[in-house]
Amino acid sequence: MWKYAFTKFLKNPFGTLRRALQKKVIGPLKYGRGRGYDAEAYWRDRFARYGLSLRGAGDEGLSEEQNRQEYRKVGELFLSLCRDEKIDLASADVAEIGVGTGFYTGILHGAGARKYTGYDITDVLFPQLRQSFGGYQFIQQDVTSVPLGKQYDLIVMMDVVEHIVEESRLAAAMQHVKEALKPGGVLILSGVLKESRRYLFYVHAWTAQDILKHFAGFRWKGPIPYRSNYALVIRKAES
Repeated sequence: MWKYAFTKFLKNPFGTLRRALQKKVIGPLKYGRGRGYDAEAYWRDRFARYGLSLRGAGDEGLSEEQNRQEYRKVGELFLSLCRDEKIDLASADVAEIGVGTGFYTGILHGAGARKYTGYDITDVLFPQLRQSFGGYQFIQQDVTSVPLGKQYDLIVMMDVVEHIVEESRLAAAMQHVKEALKPGGVLILSGVLKESRRYLFYVHAWTAQDILKHFAGFRWKGPIPYRSNYALVIRKAES
């Protein structure tokens, strides 16, 4: 991670220093809440600033095209994980936690998913997403505090867990996800790293062990290399 950050610094030192000031000083003062942070306000402001640009959900230090190149690499990998689990997206009831700019919404839509519910902590991009994906449902909800309320065949949670920075909130989110999986249902989750540590006020790296300890009795695959981190595929037992 540090080598990657140093490379970005060499390419754009002034932009890197400006973002570092925002994330190390200004952000914690503006959004900090004890050990955690005001996630709804942070992501509302960030998505309002970038709109549907992948820089909002992706890497602010990269251009839009660079982000698109990074995301294109994982689009097919994500679908291959679905195929490996023999998930019929045309008939599956799918939930996505952390819709963001709708990248995976578009992947799922293009792959034929018909029954889709997207959850996000902020609804700032929902008007554009509803216009682009008619028939899909979008709900503003914090998975760390409120259960999803129904069960799904597939739950997608990509690059979200690293933005849950408190262990108690991570435990609550994983409990809500477990409850929302149908028997035999699958969770595909990314954002896992090799070392568990807090990086920034809004970023905490969790390991596969940090996640899997909440899924006793579930079958799982991984960690699977995925962008700059790892993914896990976790399946609930058939009843």
